[in-house]
Amino acid sequence: MKSVFVRILLVVAVVLGAYTYLGQLVPQFTGGFPPAETEIKPNTSKEDLVRVGQDLVSNRGCLTCHTLGGSEKGRCPNLERIGANAATRTPGYTAEQYLLRRLTDPDFSEVTGFPKIMPKVWQPPIALSFAEIKAVTAYLESLGGKVTMQIKPEDVQDIAHVLRFPDGATVTVKKVEAAKEIPEETLKEGHDVMMSLPEKQRCIACHKVGNEMPQGWIANAPGQYCPDLSQIGAMHDVDYVKQKVQNPQSLPTVTGYPKTMMPMNYEQLLKDKYGAQAEEKLSALASFIISHRGQQKLPPEISPWIIGGMLILAIILNFVGKRGT
Repeated sequence: MKSVFVRILLVVAVVLGAYTYLGQLVPQFTGGFPPAETEIKPNTSKEDLVRVGQDLVSNRGCLTCHTLGGSEKGRCPNLERIGANAATRTPGYTAEQYLLRRLTDPDFSEVTGFPKIMPKVWQPPIALSFAEIKAVTAYLESLGGKVTMQIKPEDVQDIAHVLRFPDGATVTVKKVEAAKEIPEETLKEGHDVMMSLPEKQRCIACHKVGNEMPQGWIANAPGQYCPDLSQIGAMHDVDYVKQKVQNPQSLPTVTGYPKTMMPMNYEQLLKDKYGAQAEEKLSALASFIISHRGQQKLPPEISPWIIGGMLILAIILNFVGKRGT
């Protein structure tokens, strides 16, 4: 009788362990507005700097476009081993210099196969401080490379920071306040503007926008022809969306999508419908679109405590089973 009871407990433990394991494999999500700025000091160790940088990459929109390991291809390059690869991207540049330049001057050194859609991370909506940019650089260095980044006393000061690079280029990074929350009335107005357009020319005729799935001719293949806009607010601002609406060809197209899908007459549609208020309505529409920050997938992590606990439980149950027989 005792042996049967022990076997039942063992089955229960295995089932629970399996569900726990599978639950850990489901991607964890984070979203909403960025957390408060993390304090970085001149004496911050490289280990702590890497940890802060990892938190920033996870919470400030980087994983909206980039992937980190795995075979899935994102809008932007996979960051796995970027610390090693960065040192070979541009002659004369170290990995640290290359990463700093890419973060502050995204048009520098185009990566083959990907469009130039990366924003300047010190400007809204990401709005990293100079010290935070250095922390992100340290984390990226750690992905397959050696961390050389250090924080100097002037790095944490609220001043304009001038970066000088081996080829003579300079980039100035200024402190910019993060974007404020968009008023509810503006969001409602922007949604109303979108829905007021002809059905086949609404954003959701082709794009997924938050919880609103494509409703037009492309509804049976969401995301196949037009990018998902549910995370666009994590990487772009109102001006970007307005420019994309006014002149779609003036900005790069996300990799894997046709360059000529987006109609060229949105601005005229708004003028025909709203007249002198067209600019105001376009701003409201763009505000509604960038209010979608989405959820960013983090690489799945399986806690060693869970695995260790399962092993210990299995050993105990096995021991009790032998004693029972």
